[in-house]
Amino acid sequence: MALFFLLIYLILYLLMPHAWGLSDYEEALPLTVLSLGLCLLFFFLDREPKKYSPQFLLLLFLCPVILVSALANHWLGGGFIVMQEFLLVAVIPFFLFSNLIKTEENLKLVMWICVVSSVIMISNGVSQLNSEYGLGWAGSLISEGTRITYIGVLNDPNDLGAFLVLVLPFSLHFSKYGGNFVYRLSAKLSSLFILYGVYLTNSRGALLATIVMFGVYFFFRFGKIKSIFLGLLSLPLLFFVLSNFREIDSNEESASGRVEAWYEGIEMLKDSPFFGVGMGGFTDYHHLTAHNSLVLVLAELGMIGYGLWFCILSLSFYMVYRIFKHTVQLSIEDNIKQGNPKKDDLKQQKETSLQTSLRLNTTLFYSFLGYLTAIFFLSRSYHFFTFFICALSFSSYRRISFYEKHFAFENINAVLFKLFFISLITIIIMYSLVKILI
Repeated sequence: MALFFLLIYLILYLLMPHAWGLSDYEEALPLTVLSLGLCLLFFFLDREPKKYSPQFLLLLFLCPVILVSALANHWLGGGFIVMQEFLLVAVIPFFLFSNLIKTEENLKLVMWICVVSSVIMISNGVSQLNSEYGLGWAGSLISEGTRITYIGVLNDPNDLGAFLVLVLPFSLHFSKYGGNFVYRLSAKLSSLFILYGVYLTNSRGALLATIVMFGVYFFFRFGKIKSIFLGLLSLPLLFFVLSNFREIDSNEESASGRVEAWYEGIEMLKDSPFFGVGMGGFTDYHHLTAHNSLVLVLAELGMIGYGLWFCILSLSFYMVYRIFKHTVQLSIEDNIKQGNPKKDDLKQQKETSLQTSLRLNTTLFYSFLGYLTAIFFLSRSYHFFTFFICALSFSSYRRISFYEKHFAFENINAVLFKLFFISLITIIIMYSLVKILI
């Protein structure tokens, strides 16, 4: 029952069908929160053991840091408000998704919900383009006259683009490993539609993230030489796409504004190095948001909060990458096609389940990689999707390490210590990058 309400929550959060046509999306939030609350209730009523992952514990540690940061900036009341929002969009969803997505079929169902949702969102964007007033059937207006949007949390074309980048590997996975022809064909058409949606968002971050995903895929799939050759063959198509996007230029006003925002974020960190200016306080000191998820956390929560946040994301990504780099796709496919008649049915079933999990893990790796690339140019540090992909990554790691014990970390504390040290190095890198670009 908990999984049922979790899926209902995901649909309500993504599509917000109860908000179609409403001018104020806040009116639809109670039903979404109710579905999350019911999921949490049934989850705790279930007698199965709960998994308290390292990421979840770090999220809990981040909550008092948010309060201390607010207190240090004489805004304790506001700190409780933003911490409550953080619990609703990050901590609780992560906890539920990381615990309830237990099987390959659970994950596939979540992925399909995301794929179908993205297709529906893009159809709303197409209706915006065809509308005289730029109004989509869901009730959202087109942005800047050409950039499609959706309602609710995806009312910004950059957010919508980042979500489509996250979902694209899901549809590509189903287009290759779908159960039947209709299944695979639907996924192929969805993939093309999602790529078209990325184009319609006119988001440079989403475009770059898509290029990075395909570039990394070509590298691991075909090797360095073939990847370079394929890249050269793709240049005409790439130039055509770029020519129809907004100008990508480091001297463009938008780009220079981002660099200026990064500089201001670093200055905020220098003024409040340990706890920052408080979550949500960036725009109190600068007229633009940070336009970078790392800089936003650095400025608002200082080195302590940033270290915790960085460890959550990097540990989650490292979990899928650790498995991905040991996955030899061709060998897996050969094993599936040939089978092994000497193995008993139970062992064969476990091996097939492992192979399916490894394929899904590879999909999550590309999804995570694309999303991280996209949010490098966006201030989406505390958003639902950031911790949603982290939760799916942990659930994948947990399933595969159950089959193959050598994938499990021997000393997770040592790994976290290294990641926290790396977070300090990234601060130096960001500072140097800003100094070069400013």
